[in-house]
Parts: sequence; structure tokens; C-alpha cells
Amino acid sequence: MPIKPFASVCALCGGNVRLEEAKIDSYGQTVHEDCIVDKMIQDANGPTRQQSPARTARSWTEIANELAVEPDPERALKLADELNRALDSLSSSRAKKLKTENGE
Repeated sequence: MPIKPFASVCALCGGNVRLEEAKIDSYGQTVHEDCIVDKMIQDANGPTRQQSPARTARSWTEIANELAVEPDPERALKLADELNRALDSLSSSRAKKLKTENGE
């Protein structure tokens, strides 16, 4: 039986986490070490003008899971907006991280 190379999906970025690189956050969720360090720095510095404390406290996976079972259409629209903002934030932070890694 082949060994599964990935332990889980990162609760912060949504990427695959290799078993040997897996860390656990304070909620018991699997995360990348870089992602949890970035989150801790962001939390220590406080939210930016574009981010409210509510947005920094929830990962996109938490929002998506809530949206998947939300029966109220009005609340579902609000959750969809929150999810879009979380994904946009994730996308821009990952792009910035890749540029830094590539020396751009």
C-alpha cells in the first residue's frame, strides 16, 4: 500500500500539506509553518484598514463550510461576499510570497 504524501489541506491557504511539514494551529487544524507564522505576525500587528477583525479570525475553509449548509439566502449572500474577500486576500498574499521567494 503506497504512503499518502499529503497529510491534509492547510486551513489557512488551502494548499496541500506534506506530512513531514504539517503543523497544527490552536484550533487543531493542519497548516503550513509559513502560513501560521504569517498569521501570527498579522494577528500581532492587528488588522489592516481593509481587514476587519472578523475577517482575519476566520479561514476561507471555515466560511465555505458554513456557506455550504446555510439555508437563509440573505445570510448565504453575506457569507459568499466574506468568502470572496478571504480568497482575494489569500490570493494576493500568496502572490506576494511567491514574488519574494523568486526575488522579484
